[in-house]
Amino acid sequence: MLSIESRNIDGVRVRHDFMSSSKFRKDWESENPSMGDNEILLVVNMDQVLYSSLGNKANAYGDTLRTADVYNWFK
Repeated sequence: MLSIESRNIDGVRVRHDFMSSSKFRKDWESENPSMGDNEILLVVNMDQVLYSSLGNKANAYGDTLRTADVYNWFK
């Protein structure tokens, strides 16, 4: 199970759950991906935290992980 929490363009936090990284990739490659290119806040894969910016100022240095970056991890 792959869970991704993100913030959309309106600043709303959204959680997406995918059965696998391949399901996430298929969604991203679709014509209308469910997450767009949101700012990533948390990535958990098989109960392991791969990335978290929760509680941190993720934009302090302009470094923001995006959905496209996560897609590249699982390519």
